[in-house]
Amino acid sequence: MADRATSGVFGRAVVLGTGAVALLGSLALAQTTVTLTPSADTTMFEALTGDELSSGVGTTMYMGQTTRNNERRRALMRFNLSTIPSNARITDVSLRVNQTRAIEQSEGDLVSFHRMTRTWGEGASNSPLGAGAAALPGDASWTFAVFPDVAWTIPGGDFVSEASYSQATPRALGFITFAGLGLTADIQRWVRSPATNLGWVLRGEEQPNGGARRFSTRETGTTNNRPRLTVTYRLITPCTASDVAEAGQAPFADGELTADDVIVFISRFVSGDARSDVAGPGQSVGPDGQFTADDILLFISRFTAGC
Repeated sequence: MADRATSGVFGRAVVLGTGAVALLGSLALAQTTVTLTPSADTTMFEALTGDELSSGVGTTMYMGQTTRNNERRRALMRFNLSTIPSNARITDVSLRVNQTRAIEQSEGDLVSFHRMTRTWGEGASNSPLGAGAAALPGDASWTFAVFPDVAWTIPGGDFVSEASYSQATPRALGFITFAGLGLTADIQRWVRSPATNLGWVLRGEEQPNGGARRFSTRETGTTNNRPRLTVTYRLITPCTASDVAEAGQAPFADGELTADDVIVFISRFVSGDARSDVAGPGQSVGPDGQFTADDILLFISRFTAGC
């Protein structure tokens, strides 16, 4: 049995306290946040006349159903995620949009995000209002994913029928933030499999007598009013020196460095578990039969370095 230089649970807890702040700090340092604007956004306009309408370079996009003819509007949005490493674990996602108009009936309506299942285009059409402009080559319209050559399987877009995320949305103008586990899961999917990143369709409640709303697009003149996707992630590392736990603090390596690893190490150290004896004097690697601050500091160093 190891000769404990720090005797008893209380003594080891005192030593542990010298590294607690640094451990918490290392968790924060392991996080990276990026902010992105759409690489493409547009609107599919349903037209009872059968016209193909879009707004590829328009400064606004629409969703919901109009009071005029009860025609549906669906917004498309896609982000280039190539700056996020493929070994990133996404921990938080939020999308901030600028709402510039919402009719009275839209108060509290759900805005739902669905993953697209077909590539779509953004042409040069421009509709300054909510009626839509004639689709131009490359546009996404109600019938075409890429006008005039590639049609949707189903008019109105090809997407996963079950919403990834839905949120009740006010009628008040100004910034609205959407955030939920479904959005995080979608971004994680697309980072791991970039070919599946076909973006979202945003749908309002498509019901008779209206519920339509309008958001600014990436083309709007005021930079701050453009859609803003904020993604926070940490890197998964193949190095396992400080990878001592999996989700739920089960004591098995899982290829990720998380708070669970820190908690398991702390628990082992306080209880005098020999597996927390990772360092000798001066933080030299290797057990020395003692539980000291060197063990904590070496763990912190490894964890912060992602190893």
